[in-house]
Amino acid sequence: MNNDYLYPVDVGELVKALDADTAKKIHLEEAKRDDQRLTAVVWGVGHGWFPVNSRYEPHYAVDIGVLSPNGKGGMLRKPVKSIGKGKVIFLQDKMSEGRFALSRVIVEHPIPGGSVWALYQHLESISVTEGKEVKAGDQLGIIGTHGDFPHLRIATISTTLLGSPEREGRSLMPLVDSKALPADDSVWDILAVKLPTVDSLEWPKAPSGPVYAYNPIELVRFLREEPDIHDVGADHHLNRIKISHENQTVEVQDGIHADHSCTVLHSQLLSADAGLRLAATDAVRFLRMGKGSQLGAATLNAIQGALDKLEVKGKRRKSFDDEVVRRVQVFQKRIKSDPGFLEIYGFEPPQVAVDGRIDWLTLIAMDAFVAVKEQQDAAAAAAKAEEEAQKAADKEAEDQQPEDPEAAFDREAGEAYKAGYCPRCGYNFPASAQDGGAAPAASKGPDQDLPSGLTWVSFFSAPSVVEGLEPSFRSSVQDFLDALKDAGVPVIAGNVKPRPANGVKISSTFRPRERSYLMHWSWMITKKSQGFDLGGKVNNLDADDKKFWQGELASSIQSIPKLPGVTVTWWHGDLTASVKGAREMVDNYGINDLKTPPAKFSRHNERKAIDMNVWWDGTLTIKKKDGSSQTISSAPSDQTNSELIEVARTYGLIHFAAQKPEPSDAKEKKAWRAVINQDAWHFSTDGR
Repeated sequence: MNNDYLYPVDVGELVKALDADTAKKIHLEEAKRDDQRLTAVVWGVGHGWFPVNSRYEPHYAVDIGVLSPNGKGGMLRKPVKSIGKGKVIFLQDKMSEGRFALSRVIVEHPIPGGSVWALYQHLESISVTEGKEVKAGDQLGIIGTHGDFPHLRIATISTTLLGSPEREGRSLMPLVDSKALPADDSVWDILAVKLPTVDSLEWPKAPSGPVYAYNPIELVRFLREEPDIHDVGADHHLNRIKISHENQTVEVQDGIHADHSCTVLHSQLLSADAGLRLAATDAVRFLRMGKGSQLGAATLNAIQGALDKLEVKGKRRKSFDDEVVRRVQVFQKRIKSDPGFLEIYGFEPPQVAVDGRIDWLTLIAMDAFVAVKEQQDAAAAAAKAEEEAQKAADKEAEDQQPEDPEAAFDREAGEAYKAGYCPRCGYNFPASAQDGGAAPAASKGPDQDLPSGLTWVSFFSAPSVVEGLEPSFRSSVQDFLDALKDAGVPVIAGNVKPRPANGVKISSTFRPRERSYLMHWSWMITKKSQGFDLGGKVNNLDADDKKFWQGELASSIQSIPKLPGVTVTWWHGDLTASVKGAREMVDNYGINDLKTPPAKFSRHNERKAIDMNVWWDGTLTIKKKDGSSQTISSAPSDQTNSELIEVARTYGLIHFAAQKPEPSDAKEKKAWRAVINQDAWHFSTDGR
């Protein structure tokens, strides 16, 4: 073994950064040497592989780190070491731009028969100077966050062809041309790629002309004169890659992860102004903008446009005056209350000035918030276009195939829920002090009084998506849905015809308090007008409901209590029109068959409930939370199955039926089933 060469990170620190479950999944216990451990972690946990990445794009480097959704922890700020003796021929000590550490070092390492050039990239800071002579193990810098997790990107090239089949045990084969990479999984067997040239922007001062790019881990192993036991491509290692796909929790956006020369401003709105682009590049000499600042019309318009985009209320002004100062202060308070965001930039909340003057941090934060909002708007527009296309296709198919009742309910409910759809956030911006994260938003109601009727169904609606739930309950729901998916019962989006044999259909998650109010009183008006008999359930009503139910209908409608923020007019001036308006709402909410009034306040309002239909054909084998399997062959094959309800309980989802266990007596069971069917699809944190 030749100890003149070392791996670029402390492998022991890397292994310690892994949790025990992940280490087991990537078979880390099988690795006996550091090169095997590095290979297991890089291919089993990350997605920056050699010679292609997880998106099957060319990637002549490896990303060494541990996936960290918040950009913290893992290998953040751990030392990056020189793999051997050499000379620093280039460095770029560039400040990090948000989640993108941009500093890099290139070292030329002499080796027998030639040189190896190594690129150490995504550093948060650099410890060497250009021209410095280094030896193996010398610290070059520390690891920074780039994209979705802290990692070192290391690439190695040489003009010398190293290793050959004749040198048994020290091979760096197979070698392929960059134009002939395998199209199947054998691509991960490749240890060297011949390139016609390298990108001069990525490799300044590196050799021109044909070069060989080597798998950096295997290159160090080769230089250390250790036998080749490279296992990428073996069956168990491909399983590691599969595990990486299945357990990846952070989505890397195309075009950002691979971009190592990112601009400071990322939002279209702010980056369109040349003055702001220039100001954002220099945090040290940044000229604070405040009251009285002489800003060009385009710059002032961009700043106020950003505040509008972020819904910071206030009027547009022609100069940086008191009104603009006040709006900037409101935004600065948002920054101050988000320590997670500040940590990325190395700031503490006390360092945030709330004075209405735009300093560098305020501008960068404003840009980050606006960029996410722009991505959301674009995604929402694309989703709306897709919905419209699907709607047109569905209408065309109506004449060819009759719509079953459940599909009809899904379509009508979808019309009610689609208003206010908000795509998922790319960053954990605070929505409230309670959940600490952005969630799909509900649509607002009208400012003016409006008679009850169909129009109200589109107000105070929220998308029926898991992202709308309270974070802890959302995690439980997602785990249960993942277990169903693994069992062959996936979530079905949209109106799929014919209905699949197995599926999950989510009909409701977050329900705003205002929507519950509208559902409750429209049902009360409709059912009282129909002479519906509540029987003994009247005793369970609150004082307002009891007064309404026991009074004369016209006067009862006029005495319905108001809810702040809801400008509905229940009384239209005559009884017939008032009942018609309420009935339109009940029909389009899909609640006409309910035997009890919808709750004014429920776990849906707290983001702690989900309504979903589950169905399957034949026998269902599903895993509980503890990993044990449950085989269900009993009827019914839906979400009211008592065995499935118990499986859901292990994940923290309590079914409505779980409040009242299924009786053994046949007569009592029939009555119990009738009650359960009123809310057969409801799961929450406690069944209510």
